[in-house]
Amino acid sequence: MKIPESEMQFKSYFIDHMYKWGEFDRIECPDSCIGFPDVAYSVGPLPVVEGQIEFKWVNTKGFVKIRPAQIKWFRNRAAIDALPFLIWGYENGFGVIECVAIAPLQRNIIELEDLMIMTRCDNLHNWGDENWDDIHKRLRHE
Repeated sequence: MKIPESEMQFKSYFIDHMYKWGEFDRIECPDSCIGFPDVAYSVGPLPVVEGQIEFKWVNTKGFVKIRPAQIKWFRNRAAIDALPFLIWGYENGFGVIECVAIAPLQRNIIELEDLMIMTRCDNLHNWGDENWDDIHKRLRHE
C-alpha cells in the first residue's frame, strides 16, 4: 500500500477504496469551480444517498487552508440540511468531518490539532487500518 503524500493522491486513494459502494465523480476544476467541493458521490444500497466531499491535505506547516468561498459553500449546504463532508489527510492517516463542524468557522486556517478535535474518534483512520464499512455508513449519514 502506497501512503498518499498529497491531496490529489489522497483523493485517488479514497475513491479507489470506496468505489464498490457507489459512484464518486470529481467535480471541482481549478479554474472555473472555485468554492465547489472536489467530489460528488452516490452510495447504496437503496435508498441511494447523494452528497459531496471536500478533500484537504495537511501541509508541512501542520494546517489546512479552506478558501472563504468553500466556507460559504459549507454554510449554505448546512442551512438546507445537505451535509457534505470535509475529509482531510495527513502523514499518519485521515479524518472524516461533517459540514456542521465546518460551517461556523470564522477563519480559513485549521491547525492539525483542531482538525483532530473536530473529528470524532470513530472517524479517525490510520493508513492501512481503515474501516471502509464504517466510512460507507458515515457517508450515508447512518
